[in-house]
Amino acid sequence: MILLSLFLSTVAQAQDCGAIPKALKTASPHEAAGLYVELAACDAASAKKLAASTLPSLIGNEGGQRAAMAAIRVGAGTEARDWVRDLESDERAEMVSVLGKACGEDPAVQAFLGETAAAFGEDFWSQRWYRSLVQCRVPAIQKILTDRVEASAETEDQVRYFAVVSAWAANVAGDAVPKLEEMIGQSKDVAVQMNLVGAFADAAQVGTLEGTDAKVAEAGADAIKRLSPTLAAKAVEQARNTLLALGDEQGSDALARVRYNAFLQSGDVLLYGVLAIETATCKNGKVQQYVHVAVVTDPGQTWPDQLEEKVSTSIQHAWKLNLAERCKGEGTTVLKLPDAPFVDEGAHKEWVDDEIKKATHEDLKKPIRKDHDPIAL
Repeated sequence: MILLSLFLSTVAQAQDCGAIPKALKTASPHEAAGLYVELAACDAASAKKLAASTLPSLIGNEGGQRAAMAAIRVGAGTEARDWVRDLESDERAEMVSVLGKACGEDPAVQAFLGETAAAFGEDFWSQRWYRSLVQCRVPAIQKILTDRVEASAETEDQVRYFAVVSAWAANVAGDAVPKLEEMIGQSKDVAVQMNLVGAFADAAQVGTLEGTDAKVAEAGADAIKRLSPTLAAKAVEQARNTLLALGDEQGSDALARVRYNAFLQSGDVLLYGVLAIETATCKNGKVQQYVHVAVVTDPGQTWPDQLEEKVSTSIQHAWKLNLAERCKGEGTTVLKLPDAPFVDEGAHKEWVDDEIKKATHEDLKKPIRKDHDPIAL
């Protein structure tokens, strides 16, 4: 009885499979996608044969995507390629994403993408098919990305080129580190330096579900620090952010010395400054204003946007900022810090004088100034 049931089930399935080609002729695009997937599963040869007449009518939704994947797996790559090419750009991007997720484990998809790169030429890159290659870590795919990175630096649209570099670095991971270091060392273009430095984070898988690869991150950080003296100022700023992304906070802070090397004073320190401006309306109605002034020196471990936190900690207990309390009134205290280190003491003095002038209350000729001991960070 059991054998008879199995036999009848097999016959029914065979009859259903044989009926699919006829059903496809009258099926709606939505129905056709599902039918085609079924046909590919039970009769690959028929599915390959019918791909040319079926795929063009399919919609670029999830059903169409499954049908295109089925076509690729039965050997109808040309028809699938044409279908994807003719999709709207947002639909094509979704299909490329689907291909990317499957590529790493599916030889048919790997072959399809390799053939697509060869068949489409520049369209493969301009239509952003390369995004499907990021997680496809097989030699043939990696060669496609590597060849493009090596060949297109001077000829391709820079925005697209840097996107390809990002995809390549994410794919080849640690193998990207020496190549990136070489490429950065050969370029004087600021945009090239900045984008290639950022690609070290891609190589280390920063921000991925798998998490940062600590070994690659360390290698990338070491490469950045070796390169830093040769980088343009903006590229050093990018290097700072990339080192932070790679988990090297100390190295990131130390790049302040590289970025502002031309500003180093005697003693190999950067010269900053701080003003704390107290303004109070006292109990008797009179306005009083104190300006606290100090020189700030740093051994090249502090960026300008880190000054406030560090300086605030230093003056919190050392300075008495209590003008309003002493005159039994109400008031404010405003901290002023420079946007960059000073080139010399004269520039520091000019900044202090200018800030005091701008801050002076309209009811006063000048505030009371109090100079404090230098602050060494």
